Amino acid sequence: TRALRDRFAARTGLARTASAADAVVAAHAELGAGPAVLVTAGLEDLVASADRVNLPGTTTEWPNWSLPLPVAVEDLDAHPVLRAALSALRWGRSAATTHTGG
Repeated sequence: TRALRDRFAARTGLARTASAADAVVAAHAELGAGPAVLVTAGLEDLVASADRVNLPGTTTEWPNWSLPLPVAVEDLDAHPVLRAALSALRWGRSAATTHTGG
C-alpha cells in the first residue's frame, strides 16, 4: 500500500522507487536496530524472492510452504542481497547495542 511504502521510505531514507534488494537491506538494518532481543531473518526475504511462501486463506490455489528458493542452498553464502542484508542486520544490532548500552 502507498501509506506503508511512504512510512518505510521515511523511516529508512530509501526512495519509494528503490529496488526490492535495496528495500530488503534497509528493512534488515531497521530490524537489527530495534529493541528486540531476538531477531530472525527469512531466507525468502534474504534472497529477495518475489514469491510468497504462504498465502493465508488458500488451500489448493497456491503451493503453500512448498515453494523452492530461487537460489541453490550451496550458493546462499555468495548471494549479494543475502550478504548485504545480513551485514545490515549485524550493523543494526551493533548500533542498537551501542545506543542502549547493552
